[in-house]
Amino acid sequence: MKTIEDKIIPVADCLMWSAGTHMQGYPMMRDPRNKSKMILVARYLMEEKLGYRLKKDTRVKNTCGNVRCVNPDHYEVVEKEDMDRWRCTPHYINKEKRQEILDEYNNTEKYHGQKRDLKHKHKITYETLNRILSGN
Repeated sequence: MKTIEDKIIPVADCLMWSAGTHMQGYPMMRDPRNKSKMILVARYLMEEKLGYRLKKDTRVKNTCGNVRCVNPDHYEVVEKEDMDRWRCTPHYINKEKRQEILDEYNNTEKYHGQKRDLKHKHKITYETLNRILSGN
């Protein structure tokens, strides 16, 4: 059975996660302390580094810009009170790509799973897809 360390590949200063990810690309795993729950790997490693569990409304924010990096030195702890830093940065999709996705949706015969297929093809979330389709 692979350990957490077996799933990490050092690349320059980053520690790259080579296993499962959240649909937005963030490294995920079963929480070793409670196998029935999933946890972000960076959060788990940050808690291990700090020596205590973070509060539910506390986030670990990536500072190196590499989504698959789990190096706790490349993350900072951000409390909800610091709302500007706490919020996730929305996924930016340029105007041309948004129009391409909208055209593809409108010019394809409707079928069960159409949104799921578009989401996977363009590597976006349902929330992002729904914003594009509603014109927001």
